[in-house]
Amino acid sequence: MERKSLYSLMNEQIIKLDTKSGYETIDEFITDDGKSMQFIKSLSNVFEVNNGGVYEIAKIRARHSVITFLMGMIFSEFGGLYGSIASVVNLEEANNFRLWLLTSLNHDIAYFSDRLKNGKIDYKKTFKYYLFDENSEDDFLKYIRLFPKQYMSTLAYSYEEILLYDKYARKYHKEKGDTKEQVDHGILGGVITFYNSIRKIKKSGCNENEILIAEASSLTIAQHNIFKSSSKECDRKYPEGLLKKLGHDSSFRINRKTPLLLLLSLVDTIECVKKFGKKDQEDNGNKSFEALTVLKSIFVFSDKEKIEIDLSEFAKKMKKKGIDKEEYWKSISTLSNWTELKVTEKDDVFTIVLE
Repeated sequence: MERKSLYSLMNEQIIKLDTKSGYETIDEFITDDGKSMQFIKSLSNVFEVNNGGVYEIAKIRARHSVITFLMGMIFSEFGGLYGSIASVVNLEEANNFRLWLLTSLNHDIAYFSDRLKNGKIDYKKTFKYYLFDENSEDDFLKYIRLFPKQYMSTLAYSYEEILLYDKYARKYHKEKGDTKEQVDHGILGGVITFYNSIRKIKKSGCNENEILIAEASSLTIAQHNIFKSSSKECDRKYPEGLLKKLGHDSSFRINRKTPLLLLLSLVDTIECVKKFGKKDQEDNGNKSFEALTVLKSIFVFSDKEKIEIDLSEFAKKMKKKGIDKEEYWKSISTLSNWTELKVTEKDDVFTIVLE
């Protein structure tokens, strides 16, 4: 059983992608967000990126988005999650890649939106094509009206619960005095992704499959930043309608019934370049690393049954810089608290299985 570095495994995925763009290794783009943006554009044969603003790509999270996408492909055998993404909305297996691509590359799209700072934004009035609109009279959007009736069981949270969390998040950010994020970036990201996708689909002609892909992807993005309460005291701040799933002692877990959301939750939690990678050229690196250093220091094995993540070498590098590993280690371990994933750790090696 051989563990390989994330660096090696990602390069293998680049070769498999065959983007016909000249990329042969992640060294060519992973060093900064601007170059990662260019790599995202190279995938335009399956994911159109329009400089005119059809898509708002999160420039400050472009590296993270690309790494998230590639890690999902690395874990594609695990638990049958990737292989069942499309089937939950009755689409053929060939659509798995498009669903994962659209979701992973857009999941932090709202980080680049000025709307994130507007705590009073009314999504329904702002976006002509509104993700949670169940009453639209537009014939083109009939598939949108049908989605919650046909596929609601594939969602971890109902529309009502997502919108309740939106209200909670706005109040939470206001109380924190957070000027950078006044609304939940996950919910806003889902709304933006859906609006941009439907605009593109409507221009090119109605395609039921594309609308389903847009909706499933956007709803996954909208759900990926919803957090459980951490204590009985925090429960009091949550709307009553959310406590059954998000109360601190709730047994609710993100599970394999929503494979796209579970895969995103797994990868988004593990990915650590966003946390430990150098943010820009002015970063002196005292408490951070070059992205390639991080990816070359983490070793992974993945198959149908389990994922092993060996962080022992990375832990040594963190120790030399005086970086506390506990917060990141805890974030991986606590996946067991809010997902169906069981996580164990020994000597800085994490093993993840589906319960």
